[in-house]
Formats: sequence, C-alpha cells, structure tokens
Amino acid sequence: MIQARLAENKIRLQPVNHYAKLKNRFDQSYILGYGGLELDEIDQAIQALVTIFK
Repeated sequence: MIQARLAENKIRLQPVNHYAKLKNRFDQSYILGYGGLELDEIDQAIQALVTIFK
C-alpha cells in the first residue's frame, strides 16, 4: 500500500542497503533523490511523505 501511494505522488525511495557495503545494517533507512526537483517540489514531496507514513 505504501509503495502505491509513493508511486501516486511520484516519490521514489531507494533502500540504503542497496548502496551499503555492510548489508542488512540499514534495513529501515532510505534515500530520497531530489536532484531534478525544484525547491518547492522538494517541500511537496516531504509533505507527501509525512502524510503517507502517518
């Protein structure tokens, strides 16, 4: 359900474990990519994340 709501809001989270040398140490940590977003879009994405994870 969370994945569907993230996709609806065009939010993509990457698990830290995907990039970490020490696997399974960051099971509940994610990276939010914001390189192609304007500042107001970052604010909107953060607000959407707050709503989704409440």
